Amino acid sequence: MYDKLKKEYSNPVYKVPWLLKDKKPTDYFASWLCVEKDKEVTLSLRVQLKDKKNLPKELVIAYDKTLCEISTKQGKGTENEKADPAKNTHYAKITIDKDDDYKLEDEVKIKVIKDINTAQTIKVLCDDKEAGFLKLYPNIVKKLNVVCVKVNASIRNKNENTGIIKGKSNLEIYLLESLIKINISEEITLKITLNSDKTPNTDLRLPTVTDGTSINMSGNIRGTKFSDYMDSKLKQKFPMPDGSGKYDKYLRLYFFKEKAFIVDKGNNVPIARIGTPIGGERGFMFDGISDIDVAHEAMHAIALGHAFGKNENINATTPYLYEYMRTENVMDYANLDHKEKYATWKWQWDKLRNSKLLTE
Repeated sequence: MYDKLKKEYSNPVYKVPWLLKDKKPTDYFASWLCVEKDKEVTLSLRVQLKDKKNLPKELVIAYDKTLCEISTKQGKGTENEKADPAKNTHYAKITIDKDDDYKLEDEVKIKVIKDINTAQTIKVLCDDKEAGFLKLYPNIVKKLNVVCVKVNASIRNKNENTGIIKGKSNLEIYLLESLIKINISEEITLKITLNSDKTPNTDLRLPTVTDGTSINMSGNIRGTKFSDYMDSKLKQKFPMPDGSGKYDKYLRLYFFKEKAFIVDKGNNVPIARIGTPIGGERGFMFDGISDIDVAHEAMHAIALGHAFGKNENINATTPYLYEYMRTENVMDYANLDHKEKYATWKWQWDKLRNSKLLTE
């Protein structure tokens, strides 16, 4: 997995010849950055020097001036006709400290000024030699239509509940890391306590889909999976003339007031949310859901599996897996251990942006 991941992020893999580990040059992995056209971001730098007694004369960021604009605390990047007679490359100076390992907070500002269709590389040069790299990810903005459905259901007689929508801002923030902009054009209420002929609908009281108090997400309604049943109810309420449903090409997020569970090895396991199946384009949120859980389940519904697991669980959907609750990734459960989840990874961007729900 490690060798495959190295190629995913950096092909070829860069080496730091003087920074040794087990007497071998250390692998250097470039960070990936996804920046929308005409937007500016601020970056911090970590700098390691080979010999603080013999400091370099110059440390600069070299970049294509038609691609982006870069400035540091030393000023804006400028051309250097000697280094580049064509004057297409600009150079922004980086602060040189006397420590052999130091961090420059908010040192660099980058503004991408054009659409990027293929990955681009920005280089750091130390006395004209390559010393660092930054990868710019393709920045064509993708759009995702989302419908949030407040489900009005009834498991018990004379007991109707309507779900409460949560997590929209979190979902927007996390998907924007991969330049996917969500359009939550509608928040609708889906009342499934009545059939189309106005007679009472008691489907959610069937023992195949409830224990009397909670919804069984492993269950079915007359042989139809609960998730498919909900999609059919949504389509039934919002039909299109061609026989499709108005929200067929939307990410569909259903919010229930009820509790839910799945059956695992004969035991009822409580859950607050589930995105089923991976890439299934719908997610289900129940009593106890948190804002960040909504983003997690929505990303299941779009394309992503968990970020954790065992080697035998590695497949095309989850090509890289880590230890449980050990990463900052949105698809981990680090928040259960009171750790912050805030990131998605480059290979996850690839999967998210390949969803057939997205448009440009």
